[in-house]
Order: sequence, then structure tokens, then C-alpha cells
Amino acid sequence: MKKTLNKKVILITGKNGFIGRNLSELILSKYKNYFKIIDYRKKYIRNYTYDFIIHLAFSHNDNMKKTNINITKEVLKLAIRDKSKIIYLSSSSVYGKKSKNLPIKENFRLNAINNYGRVKIDIENLLRKNARKHKIHILGLRVFNVVGKYQNNEFLIPQIINKLKNKEILEIQNPYHKRDYISADYLSIIIMKILFLNKDHYFKILNLGSGKSYFIYQIINKLVKIYNFNKKNI
Repeated sequence: MKKTLNKKVILITGKNGFIGRNLSELILSKYKNYFKIIDYRKKYIRNYTYDFIIHLAFSHNDNMKKTNINITKEVLKLAIRDKSKIIYLSSSSVYGKKSKNLPIKENFRLNAINNYGRVKIDIENLLRKNARKHKIHILGLRVFNVVGKYQNNEFLIPQIINKLKNKEILEIQNPYHKRDYISADYLSIIIMKILFLNKDHYFKILNLGSGKSYFIYQIINKLVKIYNFNKKNI
């Protein structure tokens, strides 16, 4: 028998990843009376009825496309079974090289230039097809550059911060590269607001960023002030 709870039940894929950890902390600190979180990795996931599925997981292994499509198919099976609403974390990488016509809009041509972006497009297409076929509600968020707590040190901003903290020489290939950044905290807040809005749409895509782009050198200058770093080492 499936377990039923008074709280709304959320299944989160990628719960222990960078964004998943930030989102889970927010739910547990502010919304634990409203929502029960289930980790996708648990063996008993089929024992619950899900109101929402937040699909954050993405695997970067050698079989990237197959692995991520299979995870998404499993998510869809649960959503079809329970008529769950899905929030899927896509990426601005689906657009490829950024257009000179800013801001980028959801109807812009998709032209991913790497496997990550191409697989994100494949997942979007799979979700779109099943949303219409099975009448389930899916919102895809094409998120721009997310930064924040728990981010892997291989990413640019954590690399810069670690260099500054350790007072090491900082080498940046292109300080004039411009990016739109959004914090993991703010992204988590938006996801929760979407859950409370509870709007119906079979399939919808939204771009999600701060709405303002910064040169990398501007980010560095801000961080230099925070960490009192000597600019001679840059």
C-alpha cells in the first residue's frame, strides 16, 4: 500500500547535489510543515504518492545521454502514475553561444554546442512529448549560471574564491567574458514560490537568471574587496 501523508510530498532527484542541498535546506528550515521531501535515491520511492517531482539530477558519466534519459523516464513513470507536477532544471546551455539580441527569450533558436546542452534539449523534448500525451503538468527552468554554497570547486567562482582565500596568484584567460549569475538560494526560493502558485500548464519553459550580466573582472573586483586581496597577484 502506498503511504499517504497530510503534507504535500516532493520527490527530489539530485537532492544531495549543489542545488538540491540548498533547496532541501530551505524546505527543512521554512516549509517543513507543508512539505515532505523524498530522496530519489531511496529504495522505497515507489511507496509514496507524489504531489511534486523536482528533477535536478544530471549525470556527467561516459553514457551521459542514456543515463539522464533513463532517469527522466523513471521520473515520468511516477508522474504519470500520480499525476504529479514536475519542475525540471534545464540550462541556458541549450542556446549555445549567446545571442547579441539580449535578453535571451524562450523562443530563441536552440543551438547547444556541447553534450551537456544537447542532452538537456533531449530531456526537454522527452518531457514535452509526455506532458501532452499523458496530460501531466511540467515546468522547465532554463537556468543561467548558478552560484552559491556547496558548489563544486571546479567551477569558476569557487575557484576564484579559493585563490583569494589562499592568497594565490589568480590567472583568468578572459576577464571580459560576460555572464548572468543567479544564486542557489534565490533559485530555491523561486522553486518554492512556483510550488505555492500551483498553476496548471501541460508544458512550459521559462528562462531564469538575475536579469543582469557581469564581466568576470567585475566579479573579481567585488571578491577582492571582500577578501582584502592584493591586486598585484592578479
